[in-house]
Amino acid sequence: PAALANLAITVTEAKCGFLHALGWRTAEGEPATGTSTGALALAATGHGLLLPYAGPASNGPTAAQYLAAHYGVTVQLGWPTASAASNNYAVVGAMNDTRNYRVEIDNPPGLGAFFPALATSGIAHQIARYQAVNPVVADPAHTLFMVWGGANDLFLALESPGATPQSVAQAVGLSLQALQADLQTLAGLGARHLLVPSLPDLGLTPEGLAADPLVAGALTGASLAYNAGLDQLLDGLAQVLTPLGVELYEFDTPTFFARILADPAGYGFTNTTMSCFDAKAPDLTNLLAGCPGYLYFDNVHPTTAGHA
Repeated sequence: PAALANLAITVTEAKCGFLHALGWRTAEGEPATGTSTGALALAATGHGLLLPYAGPASNGPTAAQYLAAHYGVTVQLGWPTASAASNNYAVVGAMNDTRNYRVEIDNPPGLGAFFPALATSGIAHQIARYQAVNPVVADPAHTLFMVWGGANDLFLALESPGATPQSVAQAVGLSLQALQADLQTLAGLGARHLLVPSLPDLGLTPEGLAADPLVAGALTGASLAYNAGLDQLLDGLAQVLTPLGVELYEFDTPTFFARILADPAGYGFTNTTMSCFDAKAPDLTNLLAGCPGYLYFDNVHPTTAGHA
């Protein structure tokens, strides 16, 4: 079900973009969008090509899945249903609180109505789902929690009607507050190892590069502000949690991507500015070939090679 939900989002976006490009409209004159039902039919009939992006927003394993494999851990999904064995609660569009960015912007149209559970699939709710089946961390000494969020919070802030530098700055602060609460909740459950990656420069993603320079600049500025706040947040939490035996680890995501952009060929990439899959002009050729040479799967998410 989780894989179908993520696939429905991707395929429906492609359908909406294709119909928009054709200029098709409904009898009422509204832009034609297609339906989520149609997308699910494509995923569930069992006919045709097996699309590799049925699951994460990438064309293969993500960073969390690679990390799990490195430590010999089998990934068990925790959404939409969870058990004590579940260890991956990630949901496309999750924000640091309980909300989901895609539901908030209603993209694809009707997503929240078709998948009501998505409306409250943010990281805070993911942790609550984990807590419901794991009242305490069973093996804290050998359990690493990876909490990576914030980008969807920034996208929502920047896309909100009437957005201003002040409203975006406020949204950054609220997002970090939510993240702090997430980490404190996990520590309260007994977590002793918390990995918190920072955000890449969202202005250098295909989404940012294709946008108006002012928008791209705003994405970069919001990313920098979030990461600066994250550094302060983790420093403050460390003073409180380290004496309690909690280790906080931060991965410097923007530096990692900067190294790739400085030497793409050295990392096996030939295209660092465009997405392998473009929902606005759907062409599955590169996707089905495995996105060779691409750093980005879609406008903001890396390919599996980028995650590796």
